[in-house]
Amino acid sequence: MRRFVLTRALGVALLSLTCHARAQDGSSPEVVMAGSSKPPTSAADSGDWIRELPSVKSVREKIKGQDAPDTAARQVATFDTLNKYIAARAGFAPPESAPAAVAKTYAAYQSAQVDRKAQPVEVARYVEQGTAFQLEVLSVLLPAESIAQYRASAAFEKQQAEDAQRAETRARQERVREAKGKATGDRGVLGIPLLEPLDLPACDRALALPADLMGIGRGAPETCKIEPGAMPRGLVPALKAMLRKAEAQYTWLPVMLADSTCPAWMKNGGSCLLMIAMADDVAAGALVPTGLDAKTIESQLAAKYQQPAVDGEEIHCGNRSTRAVTSNTVERVWALPGVSVSFEPVSRDCTHGRVLVQTWLLPGAQPQKP
Repeated sequence: MRRFVLTRALGVALLSLTCHARAQDGSSPEVVMAGSSKPPTSAADSGDWIRELPSVKSVREKIKGQDAPDTAARQVATFDTLNKYIAARAGFAPPESAPAAVAKTYAAYQSAQVDRKAQPVEVARYVEQGTAFQLEVLSVLLPAESIAQYRASAAFEKQQAEDAQRAETRARQERVREAKGKATGDRGVLGIPLLEPLDLPACDRALALPADLMGIGRGAPETCKIEPGAMPRGLVPALKAMLRKAEAQYTWLPVMLADSTCPAWMKNGGSCLLMIAMADDVAAGALVPTGLDAKTIESQLAAKYQQPAVDGEEIHCGNRSTRAVTSNTVERVWALPGVSVSFEPVSRDCTHGRVLVQTWLLPGAQPQKP
């Protein structure tokens, strides 16, 4: 029995040495992951893909850029791509767990990424292109069947999802930059900057909120965001009733102004609460309920935007019981660079007015193309 055990141990040792020697001379034995008793089921799943891996010299010969620095950046990003490819095909996460058959090549690619000619910013530019860059360089270095296997891997699909998320983030940031570039005037609404994230604390849950837009409004100790579900049942519909159908489709978040910030003409409208329209993760517009102090509000808006208003739509309001028209007025409008401001001195219920500010992130504020 003892003789059998010694013989078996010697055989295992010799096998280990053989694999190590093959790894040193560049040959690649077939890879079977630890814990797996199933042999490869096809050529694509076998160790053939390991023998296809290009040498560092081959990468440097085949991957070129516009000039020497660009070539160095592309090659460093390519070696990074090849190690992602190896990790996905061999099924390991940290480099330390790489199978022996690929560890040498993996390490060679890592060493090749240390290139003084490659500028980190330029390397990052290629790496940030994600799977599009990977497929571009892999198509020069590897057979199509192996690339197809890589594209079908969970690691590649995860990278694709991350690419899409990054692309959407960049597009969102670009839209905000463009909107800021167009909005050259005052972008503040009662202390809240538009085209910036809504960086406000949550309101205290014990804060008393008005049940409707009647009476005299009161503000909070500090300007704050009202948490979802905390608004009185009838208050949101009352606020959105001041909007046109298209404007009501925006994502609106309620904000309670600090009592010290809330102006008298707003308190006379029954509340210190306003609604902020969100788009691309920033405050893109504001709906401010007002009292009926039309002259005061218009003069303050004209001073704020440094120009008089022009006439907009006619506004008719009527008795809520009989529907009889009891007041007629005209919307006051400021068409500013990148911002649209509308003041309705009287809303449809004849008891309030409203100011609506929209940046160009909101489709209703953008000028219509002829």
